[in-house]
Amino acid sequence: MKSYIISSSDVKYETNISMEDTHLEIVKNFCEENPDDAQYIFSNEKAHQQLLRDGELDEGAVWEAAASAVKFGLDNLTAIVDWNKVQLDGTTDEIMPLRDLPGKWRAFGWNVLRCDGHDLTALDAALDAAAACKGVPTVILADTVKGKGVSFMEGKAAWHGKAIPDAEFAQAMQELGGNV
Repeated sequence: MKSYIISSSDVKYETNISMEDTHLEIVKNFCEENPDDAQYIFSNEKAHQQLLRDGELDEGAVWEAAASAVKFGLDNLTAIVDWNKVQLDGTTDEIMPLRDLPGKWRAFGWNVLRCDGHDLTALDAALDAAAACKGVPTVILADTVKGKGVSFMEGKAAWHGKAIPDAEFAQAMQELGGNV
C-alpha cells in the first residue's frame, strides 16, 4: 500500500496535483486518481487520528478541512490538538489568539473533548470516547505545557525547534529522570 501525505505545510504527492489547488480539490483529485487507496484511507471502517499543533490552527486550510469533515460525516476522524498555547515566535495569544477554542470547534459541528495531554490514561479515555461518538468528527483538546518537566524550557517559545546544547541537555535529562 502506498502512503500519501495531504498537508498544507509539507506537500508530497504521488499524483499530479498543483499547489494552486484548494484542499477540497486536492482530496477530490486524489480520490479520482487513486480510487482503491482512497476507499481504504477514507473508509468508515477505519479510525483516523490527526495530530495538530495549536499554531497550525492559524491556517485557514485547517478550518476548511474541519467544515468538510462535518459535511461529509467523518465520524471516524479524531483531531488531537496539542494545546500548549506556545508557538514559534511567542504565545498563541500574542501571535493569533484562538479565543474560545472549544466553542470554535463546536460551532463547526465537532464533538469536543478536553483532557490533560500529559496523562496517557486521560488521552486513552478521550480516544475511546471519540470512537464511540457517531455522526460527527471529534476533536480532543489536549492541554499540554511546552517543555514540561524541564525547568528552563517549560512554556518558553525560545526552545521551539531549537537544538539543546550539551550542558542544558544533561540538566534536562536529570530533571526528567533519564540517563545522559
